[in-house]
Amino acid sequence: MIEAARRMHAAGSGATAIAARLGVSRATVYRHLPQEEDGE
Repeated sequence: MIEAARRMHAAGSGATAIAARLGVSRATVYRHLPQEEDGE
């Protein structure tokens, strides 16, 4: 599940779409996605 979420994220899917597709909460998706640096 985590690898699928990471692949979907890398392909441009948002957390809401990933959560709906995998049947988990957005919080679960955010917990497992790589943290992105803002750089500003």
